[in-house]
Amino acid sequence: MRKITAFLIVTHMLFSCNGIIQSHSPGASWTKSILPIVAKWNSVIYGNGIFVVSAFDSQYAAISSDGTMWVASDLPLKVNWSTVAYGNDNFVILSQDITNSYAAISNNGISWTSYLIQSREWQSVTFGKNIFVAIGRHGNASASSSDGKTWTLHTLPSNSYWSSITFGNGIFVAIGGGSIKSSSAAISTDGINWTGCTLPISVIWKSVTYGNDSFIAVAHDSTSAAISADGINWTTQTLPYKGWNSITYGNGIFVAVSSMGAYAVTSADGKIWELHSLPDTGWSAITYGNGAFVAVASGVSGSSSAAIYH
Repeated sequence: MRKITAFLIVTHMLFSCNGIIQSHSPGASWTKSILPIVAKWNSVIYGNGIFVVSAFDSQYAAISSDGTMWVASDLPLKVNWSTVAYGNDNFVILSQDITNSYAAISNNGISWTSYLIQSREWQSVTFGKNIFVAIGRHGNASASSSDGKTWTLHTLPSNSYWSSITFGNGIFVAIGGGSIKSSSAAISTDGINWTGCTLPISVIWKSVTYGNDSFIAVAHDSTSAAISADGINWTTQTLPYKGWNSITYGNGIFVAVSSMGAYAVTSADGKIWELHSLPDTGWSAITYGNGAFVAVASGVSGSSSAAIYH
């Protein structure tokens, strides 16, 4: 059985002036805690004073106010919950099921209500401009919702595998990849109408985030990252490792975690990156909240491991 581990990383980092180094600075030491059940944790978000983690093929979420003490939260259904976002005072989790897809909604992470929604293998969801916007894993489907209950379908500019969506500077940005090499990306100012654009190389792009006036995307099969100020024009940067599965931004730094090794990387500007050792592998998602970064890692069979760094 492979472990699923969640970690917190402090926000104080040191950065190289002339390249990428492996760090023994703050952020490299971790203290384990325990998630409440064994599950395939795959998505994490912070909102309303709590962290919420969702899991694939599960009827449970996990919640914590500090990343140390976790409790289980019953979801209405056991399905392939794949992505979680927070907005308009609500957490929204979407499922990736092919036939019947669902949204689960809660204002406190404890009491959840499910809604049957359009089935498009929902891969990633974000919140911006008072709406939730989601993208499907395969095809050209996106959707928007003001409340997470009722969704309206829209069309992405290309038929592709899509992996991640984020919001920043008034723009929604979606990237292709996920399971195959792709250079597809798309931008929207309203979450409804999309314009296609091209990432600088064709790799398995996995995650995109916004911070410090830049969008940054990371890839699973490559040491390349992509950076853009507008979501349209992208340039490549070099990371010290590969297998990157998720990236987020908080307190002035970007942090990405790898699913192929026991590593995280940090950067203040998306150009110079520092490698940090972590005590476990198989990372799947990361978020920022309450002064800390929380990452979760998913194994084949699941685990209940977690960890925190103060």
